[in-house]
Amino acid sequence: VASSSILAMNTAITLVKYQYRIYFSWGARCQEALREDAELGHAVSDLTVFDQIIITPNGRPIPHVASDLDDPSEEYGLSLMRRDVGLAEYSKMIQEIEGTLNTEDTYTF
Repeated sequence: VASSSILAMNTAITLVKYQYRIYFSWGARCQEALREDAELGHAVSDLTVFDQIIITPNGRPIPHVASDLDDPSEEYGLSLMRRDVGLAEYSKMIQEIEGTLNTEDTYTF
């Protein structure tokens, strides 16, 4: 991995690791990357990394992703925005929502 890439990654992780739970991996490198089951580069976190979540109950219209979602209509369901409540309160709200995730509702991030 290039030293400039490591610097960029370390800077980004330092800026966010104290506010969000994030795991980052470059994935397999060099000869390991040639294996059929080589690990791909990835980043993993909980839902607090999304600045907005819209939860649309099954059967209701879903928001068009090309539209302005800054102030979505209530017809789409529950809209949570981190900037409106702050990170601490948003994290609490997200923890409650994570316990109710299902395959029927639509989640817009």
